[in-house]
Amino acid sequence: MIRFFFFSTIFGDPCGNSREVIEVSPFPEGFLWGLATASYQIEGSWREDGRGNSIWDDYSHYWGKENINVNGEQRCNVDKCHTGDIACDSYKQWNRDLALLKNTNVKTYRFSLSWSRLLPYGTEDLGVNQYGVEYYNKMINDLLENDIVPFVTIYHWDLPSEVQNIIAPGGWVNSSISDIFADYAEFCFRAFGDRVKNWITLNEPGIFVDQGYHEGIMAPGMKGHMLDARFNTILAHVKAYRRYDSKYRATQKGQVGITLFSMWNEPETNQENQLAALKMELDLGWWAEPIFGSGDFAPGLKKMIADAGKNLPTFTDEQIALNKGASDFFGLNHYTTRIIRACNSCEFELEEVECDSWPTTGSVWLRPVPWGFEKLLEFIHKRWDTDKYPLYVTENGASSKDDGLQDLNDQFRVDYYKTYVSAMKRAMINGVNVKGYMAWSLMDNFEWARGYTERFGVHWVDFNGKIKILTN
Repeated sequence: MIRFFFFSTIFGDPCGNSREVIEVSPFPEGFLWGLATASYQIEGSWREDGRGNSIWDDYSHYWGKENINVNGEQRCNVDKCHTGDIACDSYKQWNRDLALLKNTNVKTYRFSLSWSRLLPYGTEDLGVNQYGVEYYNKMINDLLENDIVPFVTIYHWDLPSEVQNIIAPGGWVNSSISDIFADYAEFCFRAFGDRVKNWITLNEPGIFVDQGYHEGIMAPGMKGHMLDARFNTILAHVKAYRRYDSKYRATQKGQVGITLFSMWNEPETNQENQLAALKMELDLGWWAEPIFGSGDFAPGLKKMIADAGKNLPTFTDEQIALNKGASDFFGLNHYTTRIIRACNSCEFELEEVECDSWPTTGSVWLRPVPWGFEKLLEFIHKRWDTDKYPLYVTENGASSKDDGLQDLNDQFRVDYYKTYVSAMKRAMINGVNVKGYMAWSLMDNFEWARGYTERFGVHWVDFNGKIKILTN
């Protein structure tokens, strides 16, 4: 019998590390343990078998004149000018990936479909790539034959270039994107839904919008479009969900949800509770409240945006009705926690800080804080009811720097998973309805703007020369 331990936190000092080790009972029968990946991060074969370009192909390959630094040196969009051209070579080595999954004895595998591998020009009427369809058909069939449940993400950040530049100029900023995405999602339901019963529409819209269309530090590198692009992601998810609900649910009998990213935001003092609550509204509630709650943005969020002098898009009454309840489950990606404190000179008059006492990882933004995970899960349950919308942890993990084979000595990762899984179990004991947990990631891969300089894999990948994987 496998037993897990959690470390209870003495709350009050958000930077405190005092823990009490308590033994807890096993997880429920049928709990889905799994691993996760994303298409652009692992597949490679970027120009093979009819695949079209995506915004990440364009972004990682772009080394324009303005990308020359003051010393006349090339400055790339991605660390060390890395690209996803080969990545983990998974398009050619699916049988290797399947063997890794079987060896870890997982019950589910979360992967994403490459929009540009299926529809190279972005829409079905401009052509379907049968090689892409056959690739994913084989993956799905092989998983089912090995009693591994496919958990499929329809969009994990790799928008086709044709959509971004021609069909809907501006991509997620363009109001037509929601219908284009719903059409693509329907194609996926029709092609694979006879076997896929677990769908995620969008992965972390708050990240790919804020960093790709507002801050300009990820693909496609646009700036200043946060509110409109965020708004369009809600409409896109809801339209895709309603398509499934009306046309495919009765025969395919699957479930459709969305995966949201959230840190836990802990107030530095009791006086900053309101600020921390508003930060949760901005980071998580933006999507969660319209979809899992009232159908509209929360009043506190509306006031927060207005006070900052920004124009928040508004839903029509019809959209509010469609938004409400437009999900069968709550997908959550979580890695770390922030302390929130007042800051008069900061946007929204708050700032995020970390505690020096918290351990570090290979990513500057990621410090292990397991008690924050427990608090976040309980917050979601109290606010949006995980009995009504069962929660799946669709990503959770820790990184190391690319330091060669010494990365294989990763006790820190073992500790991270042990403490975070234990925190999750404590939340479940307290009533949170968690149905599954998918660790990030099956193997080291292309870590977006960090390229291959950071490693999240439970399997170590040798990216030098011929791809090979060592299990740790």
